[in-house]
Amino acid sequence: MKRTISLMLILTMITSLCIFVFADGADGPKKEPVGCATTANTNPAEWAKEDVDKALNLGILDSEKTYYYGSFITREAFCELIYQLCGIESKQSETTSINIENPFEDTNNPAILNLYINGIINGKGNGFFAPDDLLTREETAVIFDRLINLIGCDLVYTDDIIEYDDDESISDWARNSIQLVSHAGLMTGYKGNVFYPKSSLSTEEAIVIVMRAYDLIENTKLIPQNATFADKMNYQMPKDENYMFSPLSIKMALAMAANGAKGDTKEEILNALQIEDLETFNTFSKELIERYSKSDKLTLSIANSVWVNTDNCPHDFKQEYKDKVSEFYNANASKVNNSKAVKEINSWVNDKTNGKIPSIINDSDFWAALVNAIYFKGAWENDFWKSATKPDTFTSANGKETQIDFMQQTEHFGYFKSDNAEIVKMPYKTNFYTEDENGNVERENLNDLNVSMYLIMAKSTDVENILNKAELKYERLNLHVPKFKVEFDTELNNILQRLNMNNAFSRFLADFSGMMNLSPDEDLWIDKVLHKTYISVDEEGTEAAAVTAVMMDGATSAKPKEPIEVKFNKPFYFVIRDDTNGEILFMGRYAYAE
Repeated sequence: MKRTISLMLILTMITSLCIFVFADGADGPKKEPVGCATTANTNPAEWAKEDVDKALNLGILDSEKTYYYGSFITREAFCELIYQLCGIESKQSETTSINIENPFEDTNNPAILNLYINGIINGKGNGFFAPDDLLTREETAVIFDRLINLIGCDLVYTDDIIEYDDDESISDWARNSIQLVSHAGLMTGYKGNVFYPKSSLSTEEAIVIVMRAYDLIENTKLIPQNATFADKMNYQMPKDENYMFSPLSIKMALAMAANGAKGDTKEEILNALQIEDLETFNTFSKELIERYSKSDKLTLSIANSVWVNTDNCPHDFKQEYKDKVSEFYNANASKVNNSKAVKEINSWVNDKTNGKIPSIINDSDFWAALVNAIYFKGAWENDFWKSATKPDTFTSANGKETQIDFMQQTEHFGYFKSDNAEIVKMPYKTNFYTEDENGNVERENLNDLNVSMYLIMAKSTDVENILNKAELKYERLNLHVPKFKVEFDTELNNILQRLNMNNAFSRFLADFSGMMNLSPDEDLWIDKVLHKTYISVDEEGTEAAAVTAVMMDGATSAKPKEPIEVKFNKPFYFVIRDDTNGEILFMGRYAYAE
């Protein structure tokens, strides 16, 4: 008889977005599967110990329970693991009590019922969940495939198929899921390149997979769909180190790539960058470069370049493409070879960033490179007295307290404070006075640049959104700001792919035919997007630089020539020779079919 129960729903952030079900129609688990341990060992195997310890520390495993790590995991025990995995993300959530009809005759386990309420499991039909049945590895793959995709981890299927020797044993409904979890590193085959899809899952295997999923969720997080490009990038930056990135540099480098792209490749790049119209952005870039190049007192220079490696790439850029990036991005098109590529590109980067970023690449393994460099140097409108700089305590994100130098001054600044954020606006100097040889004072006004640094203490990562909404008022502040320097570099491939820029990174899906005259059997795609930044903040002002390099690779997939047909259907001789010394060991003739 079905029962009505009251449940406390604690699964919000993940479970409201991720719905996955046990695979219907799956073959029943084998009682004696191949490739899994069957010992009821209360100590995990060495390969699983680190993940077990981590699961215990996070509360995914109950420290009061005894786990038999080598035994097969039941559906009920697996639900409890997933329930705890999802609960990690919702500890601060409000609980909701609701009345539902329990659909299962064979369980009233709160974990199973919570997952059912949130659409995560459906049971096996006919009012039964079968809590004591075992899980197969292919069922597990389907579960985590749906979990990964529906929580927004945005994993991308690659063009490479992982072939398992027991591929014929994999059910059709699980085939794509096994490919995805294999590429994601959540599940792998056993020694001998077999997946054993129908084998049951051991408890320690399940824990290891759950912890890999936890790491994937933690590293990916969910990106708000209405976030700006800068905030989406910021959302994915590392949380355990200082960092800085330049949204403008990234946009310009990839916009140059978009100018050579077509079809879905172009659309995905523009959507990721949140550029509605490329021609409009091209014009905007041209005007920005011209405006920033007006003064050497408040320095904000933007430089672009495109390069072809003639040793690897059989083509030059199309003239139409070179004309466009030259007109709108002031980008020179240059040719290099394997022996000069690293030196020349890095020398260009070093020059354009005034030596603050001396290099961006370390090898010449590319067909083409699209590079943007930005350099900024500005003096504070209200500079700090060096004599006022004193050590004070800075509390790091991990709670560690450190004595560092703080600059100090009392002055009027743009200021905003709310429950969620505190903001200070520190403008850079735009009025400069010079005296000529006759003693006449001349004023140079650069107010059209209007550049400021904003310091923001906030609880969330949507920094641009917070800044756009803040209404700053000029207040007299006793301001304390640490002197600091940050140097940061990262590869942006995964970050951009999570923004659904996928085709550009795929050899077989990328379309950059607007960049080069590629033959039908040639491919050109983005191999990696490199990003380096530098910033130094002191009493006088700020010096900062950023470089983005879009490294493009290519290959030919030409079909082999039609084979020449040769038939030894007439009498022929045969020779066996020692090719080391040319001695013929055997010689003969075959002339009569027997």
